[in-house]
Amino acid sequence: TEARYGQSHGGKATRARYEQSNEGKIAHARYFKTKKGKATARRGHAKRRASLKIDATLSAAEWAEILEKHKSKCYWCHKKLKHPTQDHVIPLSKGGHHIPENVVPACRSCNSRKRNNLWTLL
Repeated sequence: TEARYGQSHGGKATRARYEQSNEGKIAHARYFKTKKGKATARRGHAKRRASLKIDATLSAAEWAEILEKHKSKCYWCHKKLKHPTQDHVIPLSKGGHHIPENVVPACRSCNSRKRNNLWTLL
């Protein structure tokens, strides 16, 4: 009966109230710091990206060429990159594709600041 209660309207409402409480938020954050929680987050991220129906033709060799072309510098702020991230000029969520023409190297701060916007940081 516990499993059925969790799926019922009352069970879902109770769970939602708990998740919105301070105690629930702390428990949620603690879970996503565990190995199992991180794996769950990665699966969710992969499922979301798979659902976007994008062209994904960027290979590791092409990414290496892009880094070489930009001299391992951030496309936006031009700082030397220790840990480059792939930034999509036209974000995947806005219809962009994971192809060499749409991917540029970016530092984490610039990539995070741009988020899924179409505008540039310059």
